[in-house]
Amino acid sequence: MELAIGRNARCLCNSGEKYKNCCLGSLTSEQEEYYGLLHKEELIKEKLVNIIFGMLSDKKLDEYVYRFNKKKFRDLSQPDITSFFDWFFLECEESDNKTFLQLIAENYSNLFDDVELKIIQEWISNTMAGVFEVIESRGEEWNILLKDIITNKEYLIKERIGSANLLSGDIIFARIQKVFSDSHLGGTLVTYGRSNLPEIKEFLMSAFKKEKKNRPNLDYEDFIKNNGILLADFKPADKKFYNMNDEEVMFCEASYILNTEVISEILNFFDKTGSFKVLNAKYIKNKLVNAEIGLISENKVCFGSRKKGISISCQYIDEFGEKLDVICSISIKGKKLKVFSESKRSFEKTIKLLEKKFGQYLTIEDKITETAEQVLEETDEREEKGDSESTELENQLLKDHYLKWCHSKIPAFGDLTPKQMIRTEKGRNRLKESLLDIENFDRHREKDGKGYINLIKIIKEELGFNE
Repeated sequence: MELAIGRNARCLCNSGEKYKNCCLGSLTSEQEEYYGLLHKEELIKEKLVNIIFGMLSDKKLDEYVYRFNKKKFRDLSQPDITSFFDWFFLECEESDNKTFLQLIAENYSNLFDDVELKIIQEWISNTMAGVFEVIESRGEEWNILLKDIITNKEYLIKERIGSANLLSGDIIFARIQKVFSDSHLGGTLVTYGRSNLPEIKEFLMSAFKKEKKNRPNLDYEDFIKNNGILLADFKPADKKFYNMNDEEVMFCEASYILNTEVISEILNFFDKTGSFKVLNAKYIKNKLVNAEIGLISENKVCFGSRKKGISISCQYIDEFGEKLDVICSISIKGKKLKVFSESKRSFEKTIKLLEKKFGQYLTIEDKITETAEQVLEETDEREEKGDSESTELENQLLKDHYLKWCHSKIPAFGDLTPKQMIRTEKGRNRLKESLLDIENFDRHREKDGKGYINLIKIIKEELGFNE
């Protein structure tokens, strides 16, 4: 079936230009036909929406909108409106177990030409919903290979915009529509972080099993096709950050003006106090001018917390090559003394010791306490302003983090290290899944203008893992 887009129509590459001033003449005949189909589908959707506005009162329309996302139609954003009508036409049943799209096709067929009616019938018969993993995104070919996260079925999709923006490893909710010979994505995509994948699977399977109790013959594909609205209720759990002492991370910093005459006394005091250790000291003409003291974590867990969340640590390598997990540090540079910690409890303990013993020699300048989430927000703001120094530092920290990760016990791996995981086939397969997460994260940082670190190469070289 030959389909064409008009020269003066809006170009479907989202440039905002007319087709004749944009992509006309640069496409293959297959791509031109695909653009023609998309253009035809837009015209159909305009007609469908106009019919609904004529069929339903504002009050009745708001009732459906409320079922969708607890809002009124006038309060919907443009993406919300698109998502609402996707659900409304394809899932929402009005009478006789028929969707609005089926009812319109039966009762308003005179408003559509033959091609449009065939496309509508294709939507009715060949639309399926699901949550998919992007296996491969082929931007030049306008193709995306998707895999359903529940059924593991794969689908080759013709998609112009998605193929240019989606990356391998991305997780999306989408509706796949097979129209004539090709499948493509219909409506609005919803994207999820890969870290949410286990939660999404659990959420979907829980809902499916609940429904299956009432309908024993129900299969998953039929279930999700008619229940895409379920994903509106999915809320990923907040990711918490934990330190090596299994505490929720708080970034704490205090700055003081110091009487330099007591630097040596401060070092001697903390060196003899519990878990504190002098990490380095600099002398000029036998006079101590700079120093760093660390409170060493007593937690023997090599990596991560037993709690569900993201683990972070500050590691220091001493002069003998020993790796120390520092939970709080005291830094002295000339007349400046700073206390920094990722643990509020350790920070307050250190401050109390310091001020009790040397308070008369210290003048407080500033004291800041922030959550990890607040720090991340501030980092994002700096990056938006083009803070290249911040990005470079972040890249180095990521490299250091994953080098350490290779030799650290990972709770998700049953407290085995990645180095240990590569010794068995099961372990290697599980490790490969984690590497997909890391690669996806790395590619998104590249897409956001932070550069591609190639974390996978760093990890594989460190592990000697060549699969």
